Amino acid sequence: MTLIKQINRGQRKSGEFLPSLAALAAENQLSVSTVRRALDLLNDIGVVESINGKGTQVLAFEQIAAHCDFSQPIYRRRLTDFIESLHVCACSCRAVVEQTLLAMTGAQRNQLLELLERLYAQQRYGLGIYGVIGILAEEAHSPAIRTLYAQLFQQFLWGYPLRIPKRNESTEAQMQARALTEALQHFDSSLFAQLLENSLIQDFKTAQSQLQKIGVSAPSDFL
Repeated sequence: MTLIKQINRGQRKSGEFLPSLAALAAENQLSVSTVRRALDLLNDIGVVESINGKGTQVLAFEQIAAHCDFSQPIYRRRLTDFIESLHVCACSCRAVVEQTLLAMTGAQRNQLLELLERLYAQQRYGLGIYGVIGILAEEAHSPAIRTLYAQLFQQFLWGYPLRIPKRNESTEAQMQARALTEALQHFDSSLFAQLLENSLIQDFKTAQSQLQKIGVSAPSDFL
């Protein structure tokens, strides 16, 4: 759903109220009932909050974990899907990213750069790498890669509450963000791919530790 991508890419900002169900349904060419289920899901994982008499509001990072119910069995299973998808992506992304960047047009690279700069301007440093994966799901030359990465990208949504503010605001995260941007500006596809892989590995290990604390199974090693 476009709404999920917009939130993940920072196009729907924290504190913003979403359009009505009817407007979202028309925008995404979906039924109102489908949009309602999607918003129920986003409410459950703490990405948005529906407020009586006001509408549905996009929550700030520091509010997400507090509004997510980690005890729900179905969500705990989804967290397992998330960590396994992150594991697969971290293991496979380097060659895929490099090949995709080399095949991109200048306009496509600029689109990716604008996405990163928009997220970093909002101090959402930890989301940059996931924005890149979302672009890969759309722009990869191989149909098989586009299909695979589109599925992986969808699973990343379940890990949204785990992306705590400390990860996004840390000096290390800011340095990683700056390095990614500079590599893209200099069209250094190899370095960009390596940096992205390193960031995904770090996020995998962080998520693995967090899930173990709440008793959710995760891959024990990075392959």
